[in-house]
Amino acid sequence: EAGYATTAYMVLSAAGVIPEGSNPDSALAALAEKNWGASVPTEPRSISLGEYSFLLMKAFEIPGGLMYSLIPGPRYAAREVAYLGFVREDTSPYRRVSGEEVMRILGSVLSWKEERQ
Repeated sequence: EAGYATTAYMVLSAAGVIPEGSNPDSALAALAEKNWGASVPTEPRSISLGEYSFLLMKAFEIPGGLMYSLIPGPRYAAREVAYLGFVREDTSPYRRVSGEEVMRILGSVLSWKEERQ
């Protein structure tokens, strides 16, 4: 399972929110500073698909659909990420994601973002 802090570091550095030379702890601090509406864990733990999707939506400014616009959060972020085709397997927002899946989804988001520019 992918760790929350390491995943936050990868997403925030890929999005240019924090410098690449940062570390997972500084990524969590930056995430807390952003106040995007997600709780930032204080203890090491794994990350769910919903949390990861919400982090991606915020960091890369991915516009959401109607439900995400009304109620932004991990549940509808996971649905948006699945709708955009970044996740094809189990789309439950509560399941834990692997490190390999984090990298694959992040690569898809980066490609999608590049195509939209």
